[in-house]
Amino acid sequence: MQRISLLTLAASSLLFFAVGARVGSAAEPPQPIYIYLNARITDHLNLDVTEDRLRRILPMLDRYRKQHPDMHLTATIFFSGAVSRALAERNSQTHIKDFVMGFAKSGVVELGYDGYDEPTYRQRPLLEFSDAQTPEQRWLMRSAVAEKLLTEARDALKGTPLPGVTGGLKKMQEVFGEAAGINVILDRHDIAVFTRPELGDDSELVHQIRRLNTGAVMFGIPDDDHDMPGYFGAAESFSTTISPAPGISPELYWQANVLRTAESSGERIHAFRASQDVKQFSAAVSKMDRSKIHILHVELGSDQDYLPPVGYEDPLYPPAKVAYYNAEHAADPTMQLPVPKFLPAAKVDANFAKEDEFLKFLVDDFFAKNTGSRFISNAALKQMTAPSTGFTLSTDNLRAALKDITQSWDKHTFRLDPVRSSKFTKEGWTEDLLPPFVRVDGRYLSMAETFQVLTDVFAEFDRTGKLPKSVPVVPVYGPLETQKEVGPKLENVTIASIAHLSASIGGRLHDNSWSQIPKNMIPSRVTLNGAEINAAQFLRLMADALVNPSPEAKLTVKETQMISELGVAEYPRSRLNTELGGTWTFKPAPLETRP
Repeated sequence: MQRISLLTLAASSLLFFAVGARVGSAAEPPQPIYIYLNARITDHLNLDVTEDRLRRILPMLDRYRKQHPDMHLTATIFFSGAVSRALAERNSQTHIKDFVMGFAKSGVVELGYDGYDEPTYRQRPLLEFSDAQTPEQRWLMRSAVAEKLLTEARDALKGTPLPGVTGGLKKMQEVFGEAAGINVILDRHDIAVFTRPELGDDSELVHQIRRLNTGAVMFGIPDDDHDMPGYFGAAESFSTTISPAPGISPELYWQANVLRTAESSGERIHAFRASQDVKQFSAAVSKMDRSKIHILHVELGSDQDYLPPVGYEDPLYPPAKVAYYNAEHAADPTMQLPVPKFLPAAKVDANFAKEDEFLKFLVDDFFAKNTGSRFISNAALKQMTAPSTGFTLSTDNLRAALKDITQSWDKHTFRLDPVRSSKFTKEGWTEDLLPPFVRVDGRYLSMAETFQVLTDVFAEFDRTGKLPKSVPVVPVYGPLETQKEVGPKLENVTIASIAHLSASIGGRLHDNSWSQIPKNMIPSRVTLNGAEINAAQFLRLMADALVNPSPEAKLTVKETQMISELGVAEYPRSRLNTELGGTWTFKPAPLETRP
């Protein structure tokens, strides 16, 4: 497992205090807080409790939506594939699917997919790298595991595949329609029988999801450190960088051309349960940096509302875990499985009364005192953010933006790489890291998109001898491999050679037809004038060429790392540094907050 360096945490702490100094400024009114209501309905083994949760949650939401139409109340109900199948099978007796769909049609809820509790935590498709050594092999292995997780049905208790039966996201959408939100992470074998989620990049997973769904909002940084030292400090540093202006939430960003909403953006921002005391919520909000918009996840009808007080590591939580782990370890197959010790009905009633109180507090008190704050849905988030791609940029404006970027790059101001020894100076860390993203025409470009538009610019120059007036921005994936090498230094490179190489690359980046390894992927390496350089070097060279487009110019290929600080030091990760091509796709997601 990769570790977040103490040096990174120190840097993120400095960033935090710089931001925190703005809190409470009389000149800056507090920014809104949006509440993302959600429920994870993923227990397919205790179906009476699962149905009870739905029959309590949905009418309560409906009541508040009707009483307060101006609050735009819509919650996201996440189902696993196994629960979707079980509820569909029970529908003829209990009409539970019809019950859910009625509230979905009225706009009370959006329906989504959650893959965490699919059967089972250990008997499921897991990442195994022993036979996958090359970048191509590891991509294909991850993609194959993702496909199985998203489409394959498994025995409800044992987790063994059920041939010919649909499961996962595919089953959820067969039962409930297209998912509005998706929460799923690939797991890999770790030590002995333990598994660990793979964080830092999920391009292979997204590639498979796009075969089934192209419109869902996905969860971003989880509110679970998975025993990773420095996790929330790294999350805070990433979230600070990804939200460079007040109209950008630290909990919302683009990754792999998918809008992500994070459960946590650091030590002070966590997901809440609606059954928690409203005083805890108010106390947490009072400590937040209100100079930026925040999106807070609030869970409804948690499993914990039905159980005695437990922690997430308690063997009784979640209830499905009791059955999974005992089924896998029981030496005697006739041995009766332990049953979770659910609370009596009166105590469950009391917990849901707290949820009702929490919603009442939000609509009657909190929103009134926090101007612009309200509930937020997946649909609303998509409406309030401009599309990630599918627009054009002025080449002149692109040149102006890159002029500042190239000047900063040459001064080594894109700071830290904890993998290599770095010397700190007044100007920053003396390492040639990628910048995190670029701002052009009021829009943000990821580094993958920046590479794409630059190849289009110079491909046009190669064809016509002129730079285009504008250039389209299209969806692309980050590179397959992010090498540790900074590449060779080459001098006396001409604009013509850059343009000719761009022309050989650019067409492929517009090809989004399906293939096992995407065609529209930034190449990890390119060959220029007989020498192999990495993608970051060529991106930097194209930027230098656009800033100084004279045909007589002689340019230098500079040593450049393939990862930005945003990816290597800030985003919580467990993937290797050489497998973080997806970090090239990070960029802010500004919100349009006007009514």
